[in-house]
Amino acid sequence: MPLCDKELEPSDNNFVEWCKFEKVIAGEIRSGEQKEVTKLETKLTSPREFLAYVAPKFAKFVLHNHVAKWQNTTYKVIIEKLKVGEILSLIDFAENYSFK
Repeated sequence: MPLCDKELEPSDNNFVEWCKFEKVIAGEIRSGEQKEVTKLETKLTSPREFLAYVAPKFAKFVLHNHVAKWQNTTYKVIIEKLKVGEILSLIDFAENYSFK
């Protein structure tokens, strides 16, 4: 992603409001350990700080978006071609899960 040099100047006085999910402390559990929850947090930072956070995530997002669109298109084509007596099994794996 090409960046404007002005956006990266540390002396830039402009701010960007953006949101991200963060784990925050939400009390304690019975054992006394801290309980964490994921919460959408609003940030107000310089463009430089925002870009430093978001730039590394773009490549993963572009790949994820491409795969999701491909899966959606393929699913629709397969559903249209499904014949009587055939079964379509759709399994979506979340991170750190397996199927045996």
